[in-house]
Amino acid sequence: MCTICSITSTFDPTRHPDSGPLSATIIETTDAADSIATVYSMQVGDVFSGNISFEGDRDWVAVTLEQGMTYSISVLGAASGNGTLVDPFLRVFDSNGDFVVLNDDGGTGRDSRLNFTATSSGVYFIEASAWEDDFIGTYQMAISAFDLGDAATLAELADYLTDGYWNDSGRLGRSFNTSLSNQITVNITGLTAEGQQLARWALEAWELVADIEFVETAGPAMITFIDDFSGAYASSTTQGTTILSSEVNISTQWLAQYGTSMDSYSFQTYMHEIGHALGLGHQGNYNGSASFGQDATFVNDSWQVSLMSYFSQTQNTFTNAAYGLTMTTMMADILAIQNLYGAPDASSATGGNTIWGANSTLSGFLGLYFDYLFGGTGGGNFVGEDTVFTIYDQGGIDTIDLSPLAGPIRLDLNPGTFSDIEGALGVLGIASGTVIENATGGSGNDTITGNDANNVLIGGAGFDSLMGGAGNDSIEGGQGGDMIDGGTGADRLFGNAGNDTIFGGQGGDRIDGGIGNDRLFGNAGNDTIFGGQGGDRIDGGIGADRLFGNAGSDTIFGGQGGDFIDGGIGNDRLFGNAGNDTIFGGQGGDFIDGGIGNDRLF
Repeated sequence: MCTICSITSTFDPTRHPDSGPLSATIIETTDAADSIATVYSMQVGDVFSGNISFEGDRDWVAVTLEQGMTYSISVLGAASGNGTLVDPFLRVFDSNGDFVVLNDDGGTGRDSRLNFTATSSGVYFIEASAWEDDFIGTYQMAISAFDLGDAATLAELADYLTDGYWNDSGRLGRSFNTSLSNQITVNITGLTAEGQQLARWALEAWELVADIEFVETAGPAMITFIDDFSGAYASSTTQGTTILSSEVNISTQWLAQYGTSMDSYSFQTYMHEIGHALGLGHQGNYNGSASFGQDATFVNDSWQVSLMSYFSQTQNTFTNAAYGLTMTTMMADILAIQNLYGAPDASSATGGNTIWGANSTLSGFLGLYFDYLFGGTGGGNFVGEDTVFTIYDQGGIDTIDLSPLAGPIRLDLNPGTFSDIEGALGVLGIASGTVIENATGGSGNDTITGNDANNVLIGGAGFDSLMGGAGNDSIEGGQGGDMIDGGTGADRLFGNAGNDTIFGGQGGDRIDGGIGNDRLFGNAGNDTIFGGQGGDRIDGGIGADRLFGNAGSDTIFGGQGGDFIDGGIGNDRLFGNAGNDTIFGGQGGDFIDGGIGNDRLF
């Protein structure tokens, strides 16, 4: 569990209804017992209407829950208009009457609400009472299944960061007014040298993804950093929706406990607290501490999508991603901060032709990170913790270079996707709106998927699967038996050495199998296909294709359309199929079948 902030918040039932469709309302007619002997029970979806009739009164209601299911349980009183009880208190007990979990003030105002995941199937007991048994009044108890099947969209996650978190506690979304200047002054003189370095790296991380320029000053500043108090938190002075000033406190004890390297939890803490200082809330309705099964607002709430989350990738039991500390702002953070301040312009650090990964063109903290990640020292700023990152790129012709890696890679260039690096699932993200044109794999068996741009994809050594997509792509398999699919567009596809399978897809493609016994398919479009060295099987597909067997005993099918076929050197089998074809056997003992149409056979 994350303990980054001490900013309080409460639950807003107008954003998250207290229950789904109700099947029954049970009314307490005689006082409910405060033990497993209670005569009252309810089903998931029911409402129990009760009364704390004297100080110290506690009501138990039985309910049957299913192992692994998560439920929203609430005891609602005066704050939400569901009763007169001023400060409800909620506890859950198991079938033996043993305490499991409690909540106070997790709903609107002082109402109680929690999300609970049943660890076993059977009867549980929900207890309604008052805080410290000091109040009396009526209440409503409700339970509904928490739908963990639907993940929030990035837009919904970003909206919660900018507005939902604050609204759930009766506050307004906030940001600095940067309409006249994108500069935000910061004072880090109150920090140790280690704290100042972490702060500068973290400030740079936010500058890379938003139209913000942080300017250091030794005097009064819009954001002031201190380390005087225990823990880590941020606070802001606001006027309406405008932040007048913010203060970030991260104690020296925090740095001593969590480290001062770039791959430390302290660095993530600085990024997190600066997010608060700029106007972002948490990714869920929690504060100080949280448990995923009880406190998550969204099923996909984890560090994979937001460093404002309290849950690591592995604490979120529904996210299939490897653990790692965040080295950048993440997808929801980027969208949220740009909703407040806009995106950086073409003059930003990622505005040109950027190489991400090995041989990176980036300077600053990301340059150090990629240097370390791909075999360098990273300036001595790393201790070997597992890390994750998200790429936001402003423009230019950009490349992800993973060529030094030997393990398997699954890389997807489409915006809003996560990729796997050497078996670590979902550790590389590409932000919404980011277009990366080119990618180079490593020496392992890689899968690389292109996007709608004109991609250059290089598989490198290994048995790779390379898929183009929309756009006029150039794809090179490298050594090894590769599978290449150009997708739509006029593509240039090269198998190189190895027994390759290549699909041109739609569009007039140019395919070269290279060395090896290749299977080459032009598919739709007027394609030009070279078998290269080896016994190749070539199918031109639909269109007026130009097909060359080159060296080796090849089998070539022209497909539909008026094709030109040249068997080249070797004992070839050449089939014109439908259309008025021109076929040359070339050197060797060839078999030629013109097929349907007025063919010219040589």
